[in-house]
Amino acid sequence: MKNLYLFLFACVLSTGVFAQDNFFGMTYNMAVPLGESADFIDKYSWGAMGLEWKKMTNENVAVGVNLSWQIFSQKVDHGTIEIPELNASISGSQLRYFNYFPFTLTGSYHFNPQGKIIPFVGAGAGLYRVLQRFDISGFAYDQNTWNFGLYPEVGILIPSGGSADFFVNSKYHYILPVDGGITHSYLNINVGFSYFY
Repeated sequence: MKNLYLFLFACVLSTGVFAQDNFFGMTYNMAVPLGESADFIDKYSWGAMGLEWKKMTNENVAVGVNLSWQIFSQKVDHGTIEIPELNASISGSQLRYFNYFPFTLTGSYHFNPQGKIIPFVGAGAGLYRVLQRFDISGFAYDQNTWNFGLYPEVGILIPSGGSADFFVNSKYHYILPVDGGITHSYLNINVGFSYFY
């Protein structure tokens, strides 16, 4: 009986990379802020995560959804920040934060799907929950908005020979302003594992 389980397990792992129709991926996300986001926080982000599900419509094309989280934080000594809602500026030592939560629809095209390395390009668009905060001298200011955003994506998938594979991708997030706020943007570099089923 043990040999039967081992045989069935080996059959599952030996299936081709795009033989299955569904893709589930999990990533560790790093990022650098750009543009107006970098004016508020210019420090590299080493931590967050993403989840992605895709449906292969053929061996090259996939469509799906992506949910992720990116956090930026920085301590600024003797900084000054404008608060338009209060028509005021505040100076002092500050703790600044951005939290981005993209909820996007995605599409991707995979080149050479039977290769040992599979390059792909893609794009995503949807809603971003943007949480901006700074703390200064006992005063905390929060701005939480829903924004529309989009991103192009490039990456490579490295098949393991089984159902679980390794991949690396990069996404340039461009988030449109709302309520007189800033245009947010950042560049992701993500590493992760995917599972085809």
